[in-house]
Amino acid sequence: MSVSLRLRRMGRKQHPIFGLVAADSRAPRDGRFIEDLGRYEPVSEPAIVKIDAARVIYWLSQGAQPSHTVHNLLQREGYESLNEVREEGLGQGLEQGLARGKRDVLFKLIARAGSELTAVQRQVVEECRDPATLDLWIDRALSGQTVEEILG
Repeated sequence: MSVSLRLRRMGRKQHPIFGLVAADSRAPRDGRFIEDLGRYEPVSEPAIVKIDAARVIYWLSQGAQPSHTVHNLLQREGYESLNEVREEGLGQGLEQGLARGKRDVLFKLIARAGSELTAVQRQVVEECRDPATLDLWIDRALSGQTVEEILG
């Protein structure tokens, strides 16, 4: 069975919402799928993308082939080299994918609070690979602390 990562159309007329799914490549576009991996809402401004990074990395490591649209969507969300993820498998690729996702969440929480990171603070966050540290920073950001208190 050949697995592909592709978009499944949902939503209503004139307001599409696409589900990112892992499906048998022989199944119809909106038909049977193996696992739901996320959502893509292109109509909202800005477009909303929710992806379960760990599961996408898992399926890529198992040899799933993303469609052209999914490939472009993943690259736009920060998954630069899908071939490297596929080669690394679940080990380092999973850790990097989870850390990347947590960093993205932290950046969005800080921006939502109206704060801005200095160049040094942004570099510290981008270089952090420890999921526990990122979780701590996210908890601090959710509690409404300032950027200095979050990274302190």
